[in-house]
Amino acid sequence: MIEAGLGRLVAGLRAAGTFEAACEPLYDVVKDALEERLGARGAQVVRVVVHLRDREGYRALASRAYGEVAPGQVATSTAVWSTLVATGAPIAIDVGTCEGISLRDGAPVRMATSFAAHDVSASVIALRARDVTHVVALPVRSPSERSSERDAPLGGMVCAELAWNAGIGQRWPDELGVDDLSTLVDVTGPFLLGLPLAVGREPALETHDPLFPIAGARTRPILHVLEQFAPQEETLLITGPTGVGKSRLAHWCHARSPRRERAFCTANLIALPDATQLAELFGWKRGAFTGAHADHDGLVAQADGGTLFVDEIDKLSLAAQAGLLRLLETRRYSPLGASGERTANVRFIAATNGDLRALVRAGSFREDLYYRIHVLPVALPSLAARRDELVAWALELGRRRLGPRPFELTTDAARELTEARWPSGEVWPGNLRQLDNVVRRAIALAGARGPAGADASSGPIVLGRDHVRFALTPELHDDAVPDAGAEDALRALAHRVLDAALEARRSGAALELEQLDVLRGAVLRAAVERFGSVKDAFVALGAQALVDSRNHQASYKKELAKLEALEARLDRE
Repeated sequence: MIEAGLGRLVAGLRAAGTFEAACEPLYDVVKDALEERLGARGAQVVRVVVHLRDREGYRALASRAYGEVAPGQVATSTAVWSTLVATGAPIAIDVGTCEGISLRDGAPVRMATSFAAHDVSASVIALRARDVTHVVALPVRSPSERSSERDAPLGGMVCAELAWNAGIGQRWPDELGVDDLSTLVDVTGPFLLGLPLAVGREPALETHDPLFPIAGARTRPILHVLEQFAPQEETLLITGPTGVGKSRLAHWCHARSPRRERAFCTANLIALPDATQLAELFGWKRGAFTGAHADHDGLVAQADGGTLFVDEIDKLSLAAQAGLLRLLETRRYSPLGASGERTANVRFIAATNGDLRALVRAGSFREDLYYRIHVLPVALPSLAARRDELVAWALELGRRRLGPRPFELTTDAARELTEARWPSGEVWPGNLRQLDNVVRRAIALAGARGPAGADASSGPIVLGRDHVRFALTPELHDDAVPDAGAEDALRALAHRVLDAALEARRSGAALELEQLDVLRGAVLRAAVERFGSVKDAFVALGAQALVDSRNHQASYKKELAKLEALEARLDRE
């Protein structure tokens, strides 16, 4: 049987032009080989799943179900992946007992902590709900990794999910040996890892999605994986550098989930003292602490029935981590000062720009919490790795700023953007936030230096090469100096505003000195953009008193109005 399967597999791989197409012959080969060994014992393969992933998260996911399969999780289990990586050999897992063995030598394997009989995870529950009793997982390796080393890194795994009630709790049969099947997967691995993804072959395009409108060749496969993950109840973890769009992508997932009609709440607790993070998460009862003059619903209660997005989860205090871990494990929590518990009906999405594994090793992030949130991990790459999206994102950001006013880039301006490089070779280290700054400066320049007689309030804005080149100058020089401090940044900012003021004077409409008193507003707006709320911005900047007196919103509006008035004046000039 395995020889016949090899022939079908080789023929299918030769004809395959994409990862998805190469998986088609592999599904049947794995199914037929396992049922040949276990079919007489009543075992039946109900689904074969091919996972492509690395240390950061999923790159692609493809599967085929056999017969009628109850809906459930799309990915097999992160715990299976973690166990496979630790074992370095094919494994078989009894979902009924949460025990596994190495198919290399028959020795018991230590399952990941999130896959244990005494602490059943959502993935185990989902497998059982779909009548899956056993899982066979085979490692997928690249050519350089197909060695005998047990700890060689993997590029993915092939999982066969079986329905075999009679086998629950029984000793694994000797005839389950899968050396030949593992060899077939080893042969297939280089093809699977090297082929392009069908969903990533199209050029950059605008999807007209208000939450994540631009999807290029690197982003489309990620969105395809997330489309499969979004309807699930298990925790999503989105990693990636700052400014790549993690929070927007979290909202995008919520909008594609069964919870989309309910609240989407963001927990960005970095601006809060460690002692108050738990209170903001879980709420409090009146009198729970000094200043608690009334009951307050925490973020978990506010997100009831919907999604709670925990941004920068690596910045949580150890106390908040412990509280979140208990919530994820039991779905129960207690507001500060409350005598009883509440049940949380929330789906969790977490995000970080840090290396959680390194933080676990350093002792600043709980290992058990890491495994609780590292269920459906996806890494969003930097803008430097998404160059085909650069111009499309620049246009999108410009349109958001200008509204219905026509906006475009010349061919030379687009080339100036895409070819910009730092002395270190790094491109767009600030990602979309940095690109937005460049676009805003270029628009101000184009508006100030538009054609004579053009209506500055409604005429088209066309960014040329000089506009973009001038707008890029601060990015290419000031941001390229890694040790530039706040003093240098303020000096550079002063010169940029002075240039704009001189340009306005040459046009006959000089700026008044009082109009330049907008640093407070600029810093506040930046803080709101970073922390996600006006309250958090004021707390981070040491203005807790304004928050306590509920004057922070009015103060922010006042400072923002002065800043926007200056920006509008510069745009007109």
